[in-house]
Amino acid sequence: MIVTVSADCHRQFDFVFGSWVVRNRKLVDVTDAACDDWIEFDAASEAFPILGGYGHVDRMYVDDPPDGESFEGFTLRLFDPSRGTWKIWWSSTRAPGVLDPPVEGRFDGDHGVFECEDEIAGRQVVVRFEWLTANKNSPRWQQSFSYDGGETWRLNWVMHLERVLPAKPPAHRRGVQALAEARGSLGPNRNAFRATEALAASIQGLQPIALIVGDE
Repeated sequence: MIVTVSADCHRQFDFVFGSWVVRNRKLVDVTDAACDDWIEFDAASEAFPILGGYGHVDRMYVDDPPDGESFEGFTLRLFDPSRGTWKIWWSSTRAPGVLDPPVEGRFDGDHGVFECEDEIAGRQVVVRFEWLTANKNSPRWQQSFSYDGGETWRLNWVMHLERVLPAKPPAHRRGVQALAEARGSLGPNRNAFRATEALAASIQGLQPIALIVGDE
């Protein structure tokens, strides 16, 4: 099979950069093929690029999970331009010193599928991560295991992410910023420049508005 890799494939995960609130729904024990008990909990995560954009680090913090003590999760994603695929590694403080075998795959539009073979709880398993990213500000991640070589899949963990937007500055600071941007586009008109300066100072509470009109 011939795989065509576009020049910007290494940017397919750029949507994940930033801070997130993560709503988790997972089986109490994802390693138990017979477990049917689900739990839900919230987490916070942050992701940032490394290696010139060909990789990134994603950290998740869970303060109060219902199935045990708080934990931190760590994800490393690296893009291989020669294969056109991503490799994704996972580790957490619940298994210190262990870096799980990487899943590998790619995106097809807004759907990313990444898989690997592993042995979990003494059984051969195919592990699948999926990303559903039609809404870049509210993507979904999910994990499934297959115990029959990929014939059937058992969903065991779902994360719904909601982007945390940067806090807006106070209204008066936003006004000053807008005026500063406007001031830069006024050119050599000194009167307009000075009028804008006076208005900006007034918004900051430094002095009353004193508009200057006409020529000196």
